[in-house]
Amino acid sequence: MWGTTYITASWGPGLFPPSGHPARAAAARARGPSSSVSQGLRRVHRGRGRGALAGARDTVWAMPTRLVHLVADANDPSRLARFWSGLLGWDIADETAEEVDVWPAGYTYPDPAAVPLVFVPVPEKKTAKNRVHLDLASTSAAHQAEQALAARLLAEGRAAIDRRDFTHAARWLEAAKGVAAAADIGAAQESLAAARREADADAWNSLLKNATDRLQQDRLIEPPEDNAKYYLLTLRGLDPGNPGLAAALSDLGARLAVKARRAISLAQYDAAKSWLDEAAAIGFASPDTLSARHDLDAALAAQAFLTNIVAAGELTLVKSVKPKYPPKAESGKVEGWVELDFTVAESGDVKDIAVHAASVSRVFDDAATSALSQWRFKPVIRDAKAVAQRARIRIRFTLSS
Repeated sequence: MWGTTYITASWGPGLFPPSGHPARAAAARARGPSSSVSQGLRRVHRGRGRGALAGARDTVWAMPTRLVHLVADANDPSRLARFWSGLLGWDIADETAEEVDVWPAGYTYPDPAAVPLVFVPVPEKKTAKNRVHLDLASTSAAHQAEQALAARLLAEGRAAIDRRDFTHAARWLEAAKGVAAAADIGAAQESLAAARREADADAWNSLLKNATDRLQQDRLIEPPEDNAKYYLLTLRGLDPGNPGLAAALSDLGARLAVKARRAISLAQYDAAKSWLDEAAAIGFASPDTLSARHDLDAALAAQAFLTNIVAAGELTLVKSVKPKYPPKAESGKVEGWVELDFTVAESGDVKDIAVHAASVSRVFDDAATSALSQWRFKPVIRDAKAVAQRARIRIRFTLSS
């Protein structure tokens, strides 16, 4: 707008139309004796402040009324009237030094079919926002069709948001660009963003609940895509700062450590290693996992030592003792052999003897073990250091010997 604009409203019946129009005289004749009240109300609207209007408010609301025209104070009434005349397609019905009136062509005051605009001059500059705003609707069929399309696009978008179909919601809102008002699109996009955040929060809470349930069911890493580890790692990828995530991961890690410790006690070393690797994969470490890892390494080293067996003939024998033939076997003329596994210690002594196989069960075992325990070998040197070595020997028992 140009210049100062203060908009006030006038109600009727009983209110004069703008000065200089035939309708004013007709309205005066219709009012008869009530003209003094109407002229007083007209003077209220010509006032320059709210006090005059406030003083007449009781009189206004005491009568049955309707809105008959709007009065706007302006520094340049003519220019402002021409703007509204062009915008609305109305006529400038009257223009005087006191006021400029705008209403539709063929309009007869105070026909309720329209609310005329009256612009009156004031010297004051505008110091605040207008307290009254006029909302306009287009009479163009094309524009109304465009508005209907915009309304439908936004409605489809909002419906998709309500059912959490965010992909289609975004498409509807994208299609509304250039058709619907930017403010309406912005509001719908804010609703979409809020709905997405809410849906994400629900999904994350569901992941945490599923993980907690699987922990209680001891479904730590199996079955695929339906276990505690799967849900917790998925949640960590989506919401790493989730307040319940750290505690749930710690619970899972502790349970994996317990599984590993039990597997070690059962000599199930491959299983123990797998449990500890799962704990490491989720970033869990604790004194229990460190201790279990140490014990597992020691057990695996012992297992490797026991399975790394060389033939006794590859070692240098320093001392040997001939086994005694068991009397019962000798009297029964029983011959046979015993295969023994043993350790040559760093000192060369023999220890940890175990029967690996025998031709006759438990006949020559004790005699062979007793003799071998007294043997002595040259220590095995590896990397300039004496080390223990596991070996195997077969001792034969024959009557001819």
